[in-house]
Amino acid sequence: MKIFLKHIAHMEKKGDGNYGSTLGKQNVGYVKPVRETILSLAKTIPFTDKDSVFNIADYGAADGSTAMAIFRELLATLKDHHGPNTQFQVIYEDLEMNDFNSLFKRMSGIIPDPPSYLLEMDNVYVLASGTNFYKQCVPSNSMHFMMSMTSVHWLSRTPTTFKDSIYKDAKSSTEETAALNKQAVLDWETFFTEKK
Repeated sequence: MKIFLKHIAHMEKKGDGNYGSTLGKQNVGYVKPVRETILSLAKTIPFTDKDSVFNIADYGAADGSTAMAIFRELLATLKDHHGPNTQFQVIYEDLEMNDFNSLFKRMSGIIPDPPSYLLEMDNVYVLASGTNFYKQCVPSNSMHFMMSMTSVHWLSRTPTTFKDSIYKDAKSSTEETAALNKQAVLDWETFFTEKK
């Protein structure tokens, strides 16, 4: 319960970048083990029309702080690979009650840490989508690269009432664990299913 309340407290302080200065800093390390793989595989993403836009998305973005460093490297790698005149659109997705105010303050440099790639790169455009990622957030077949740093652990619904916790943990009953696992499988399929 304390962890959940701590997370909610960080999200309640709208516009001051509190998430990025606290939980966001903790989450940045998650990309380090896969950094090189991301950057090398990004160059293999099909993108042939130099007049079109390369679309990148961060699902469950919060205030954008967690992905800021890897997006800076990703954009630099892709600009080097496709040419400096290639246009990039970065879409930050999160729930409609997300702190998008802090996101745009980070992008513009009003909140300076971590430094915004937007201040040092041309032909990069940033948008936000206040849509639950268990629904379609962008047009079909429009994204080239999508990532989710620390958010797909949030299920689309809670399929059980916990007796001793609000999360699955060592004290969770077999029934609670089974209900969560079943919902997680359904949500994982929904998350990756292409909408027609």
